[in-house]
Amino acid sequence: MAALGHRAGHRRNRPPRPALATALAAHGAEHLILLGRRGAGAPGAREFAESLPVEVTLAAADVTDRAAVADVLAAIPADRPLTAVVHAVGTEADTPWTRLRPDDLRASAAADGAQVLHDVTGDLAPAWRRSS
Repeated sequence: MAALGHRAGHRRNRPPRPALATALAAHGAEHLILLGRRGAGAPGAREFAESLPVEVTLAAADVTDRAAVADVLAAIPADRPLTAVVHAVGTEADTPWTRLRPDDLRASAAADGAQVLHDVTGDLAPAWRRSS
């Protein structure tokens, strides 16, 4: 599951950055669920999904909303179980991830989203959950 779109207001009008989903599709993913607040309504989302050589589901939910994320996960067919979660987010500033301080993370919705994903995907082996 990859987040689609950005949280920071100054980035809101930029199209989603497709590098991560493109790399996952190129390296063996058969189905991607791209999760973002606007889902298929995000600018360029449908076109991007159609450009990938894998099946793509565009889901609308705020990753910080536990019930909404649980609903998205509940809709995954049993014959195609969730096998990995990648949490890709924007930050409130253009600070590289490696330079963020603990206070920056606590103040960020990215940390809240990562916690929700951790909680609702608790059945996955920890090695398959990754937040960046």
